[in-house]
Amino acid sequence: MQRRLLNALQGEPARRFTIEELATHAFNDEMIVRAHLVSVRRALKALPVDRCRNGRAGAKGWCYTIKYGG
Repeated sequence: MQRRLLNALQGEPARRFTIEELATHAFNDEMIVRAHLVSVRRALKALPVDRCRNGRAGAKGWCYTIKYGG
């Protein structure tokens, strides 16, 4: 799963991903449930990612981007 997450982040380095968007990449468009989101959060801890507050209109939570040079 970490490889899929890293590929998604590196494929669009300027994009800010939400946990839900990353879960969709990691679990191949399955219906995403809470357990998937928890699994993605856990996997992201071992990856070179930056976490920031989500500034999109109507969105809440955090967004993730790849660290430059990571």
